[in-house]
Amino acid sequence: MTSPAFLLAWAFLLAWASLLAWQVDPSAPDTLAQTIEVVERVSLLELLVKGGWTMVPIGLLSVLTVYLFVERVLTLRRADADPDSFTQRVRE
Repeated sequence: MTSPAFLLAWAFLLAWASLLAWQVDPSAPDTLAQTIEVVERVSLLELLVKGGWTMVPIGLLSVLTVYLFVERVLTLRRADADPDSFTQRVRE
């Protein structure tokens, strides 16, 4: 069985070797900056329209999920403040 330190050393060595193998040529043009400049801005409404009718249930379920999450967090915080009354309500 190999030790964790030995495996960590090998992982570090492989990561270092991969970084050396994938070095970027500094004289190459910045293609990422050129790509970002070409991308046009799209509003949320345009994305919803392009998504079609399937975006309506996705949007409604997203709003419902956020509502349920907030409601559960508030309920659990109230239960944390008074655990005895909360357990009595659950038993009823």
